[in-house]
Amino acid sequence: MKKKRENKNKINKILIIILVVTAAILLIASLILIIVKSSKSSAVEKKLNKINQLVINGSSKESLSKYINVDKIDGNYLMTGPDCYMREKPNDQAIKDNKLDTYVKQQNKYASNVEKKIKENFQFIMNDNTFKDNGAKVYTGVVRGYYQLEYMLDLKEIQKQLIEKLNVEDEEINQYKAKVIGMKILNNYLSIYENKDNYSGVNIYVYEDKDMTDSSIASYLNMLQGVNYSNKEVVELEETREQRIKEYIDKEIKNNNLKSLDL
Repeated sequence: MKKKRENKNKINKILIIILVVTAAILLIASLILIIVKSSKSSAVEKKLNKINQLVINGSSKESLSKYINVDKIDGNYLMTGPDCYMREKPNDQAIKDNKLDTYVKQQNKYASNVEKKIKENFQFIMNDNTFKDNGAKVYTGVVRGYYQLEYMLDLKEIQKQLIEKLNVEDEEINQYKAKVIGMKILNNYLSIYENKDNYSGVNIYVYEDKDMTDSSIASYLNMLQGVNYSNKEVVELEETREQRIKEYIDKEIKNNNLKSLDL
């Protein structure tokens, strides 16, 4: 009887040991899974934060293209920096031949004012949750940014109307002059592009295929510009663009601030 009891105790001890070891293995496996998952999430968030810094702090096309592994980025998709549309200018020889130094100085001044607004308005928040979609792991977040896309579209509209209104030839130098004068006019209205509390959802698709992942990350640049915004303020800017710009120009002409493309 005593021997049977001892055998039973041994079996119980063995079972307890097996249960403890199994629980320990499961715990360790869970911790490893959590660490791996956290590490992956942190890597994606770190990459996005780096892109954010490059975009709002004046990265060159080359630096940004290299980091996100894209062959070429158009200046229209850059929000700040020497290669963005706001800062594009004729070559040095054309600047010298056409005596555009004053325009370049004014351009840099007004571009810096817009870039300051972009930095002040920017906020990015990464979510903890992810989901699966078409073979990709999707990381989510929200971004709030200056309505830079609307500013740029207004700037291009004001260039077009200035060329037409002042009846000047539509060629490179006049287009450049019209852009700088347009930036000078829009400098009085920078507050209308401020984003107080409108956030846009962000989805980053991470695939096994690195090229597909890089493509998803590249599309994030469009989100930063504000292509996903469809709130009341943005809709109003879009619907009133042509008339607003006309009123801006007419006001400058009425106040004798605008007679030609000469500064």
